[in-house]
Amino acid sequence: MDSIASLILAADRYGAAEKLERTTVSWRLFGDSKKLDALINGSDIQVRRFEAAIAWLAVNWPAHVAWPDGVVRPHVETSPSGDDDLVAPSDPLGADAKIGIVQ
Repeated sequence: MDSIASLILAADRYGAAEKLERTTVSWRLFGDSKKLDALINGSDIQVRRFEAAIAWLAVNWPAHVAWPDGVVRPHVETSPSGDDDLVAPSDPLGADAKIGIVQ
């Protein structure tokens, strides 16, 4: 599964778990309600934007839902203030967050 497909799968699972439309999930990830549909239809995104979106999902993933098989879940370290989940979609991780891959 390629990166875009894994992002769409995770975003759709998150949306289903939270009972959200894809446009709402897209807004939360990108600040753009049409971006996920654009990706489904062949558009592309930059690596940093992908990493920020998948990290946002990892940080905000519902505890009662299993992370999708086949999707690499990043390990995200947040700042000591613990308020990174409250930042704007244009900077979903905050300036102090670091992304790593969970093995």
